[in-house]
Amino acid sequence: MEARLEMRKRAIKRMVFIAIALVWAIAALFAAIAHLASVTALPMNATAWIYTGLVVAMAGLGFGFYVDATTWCAREGFGTLALITPMAIASVWGGLWPAMKYWAFSGPGPLWMYQEVASGAGDLPVYWWGSGYTQFLGLIAILVVGYAVVIKRWMYN
Repeated sequence: MEARLEMRKRAIKRMVFIAIALVWAIAALFAAIAHLASVTALPMNATAWIYTGLVVAMAGLGFGFYVDATTWCAREGFGTLALITPMAIASVWGGLWPAMKYWAFSGPGPLWMYQEVASGAGDLPVYWWGSGYTQFLGLIAILVVGYAVVIKRWMYN
């Protein structure tokens, strides 16, 4: 009976420690987002998207590295890390989209940098990198080129 009580006490102590560590990690993340937002003069939501893209990319790359290090894929010369890398780069690109939209509306520039817009009361001129077409074409280019390299490496390995 005493052993079970002691195990429960240890489990509660571990859960409290994990909760405190999680609170500190979240506070550090918010501090990092606020700092980047003040440095880049971006709104908080755009900065949070940048960090989200980076975190997803790092998690994917870490998972790929872990799988390659612990399974047979790495010994065969082609692993999970190679398959995840284009998606990681695409997640970083996707995290930059709100910042690109913000920077596209940030101020006047040379006329050649604007895309054509329909004339209307709500239409504002936008730089070409802030348009959805550029963002999706960049995403498609990252994925197509990335996986073309992966397939070529797989075929000739």
